[in-house]
Amino acid sequence: MAPATSLHIRNPFQLSDFATDKVVEVDILYHDATGREVQLDVQVAPHDGMQQRMLHYWAQLYSNQTGRGQEYRRHQPLVAVWLFDQQLFRATPTAWFHHFMPTCSETGILLHEDLRIITIEMAVWRKQILANLPVPAGSSILEGVERWLYFLDQAPKTEAQTLTATLPEPMWQEALKIMTEFASDDQMQIYYRQRDNLERTIASYIGTGYTKGRLELSQEILDRLIASGVSKEDAARLVGIDTPTK
Repeated sequence: MAPATSLHIRNPFQLSDFATDKVVEVDILYHDATGREVQLDVQVAPHDGMQQRMLHYWAQLYSNQTGRGQEYRRHQPLVAVWLFDQQLFRATPTAWFHHFMPTCSETGILLHEDLRIITIEMAVWRKQILANLPVPAGSSILEGVERWLYFLDQAPKTEAQTLTATLPEPMWQEALKIMTEFASDDQMQIYYRQRDNLERTIASYIGTGYTKGRLELSQEILDRLIASGVSKEDAARLVGIDTPTK
């Protein structure tokens, strides 16, 4: 993978980013040294219409690359990477990595390489890869993208010394430092816990076929944010609803 040349991190606590939303609000968007644009989005669980949502995000970001009157060939490849905590494609229970590109079903000819959508399913990866690693896992066993998956999966629940023994290179030291600084920010931790709780609760509702409680749940999260000291305006912006008057 080519190195990044620019990086834009969106507000990671935009709690309104769920199934019914239409505005693209991705977690991370960057350009690499080849000129490709890369979107990275992290999801607790897939929901009904998830595949259409991935296409919608890709199409909107791709169309935003050029202005009116500009030639289509000015488009740059856009790679959308979606990281799921739970399984998305149950038809392939042992495959945790999927790479989608538009090809002809008859000839296999690739329409254009600009469209790439990659999905990574952490639940499947844990079952297929992580469960079979020795303890502690050796860095020689983990290669490529799996090292990042190991870091993302283990960093929140592993002692720093253990993690750096497995991943000793400087890049992991820097990544761990960023996560540690995040964890030491009390206000950011409040936002993170609220988003995590909301996403997991909504995923549970969707899993049982019940989605009507979304607005009530958003109001509950709003009340909790205000009670924790967040202003009404900031809380409403984070949850994605109108500023409360009470």
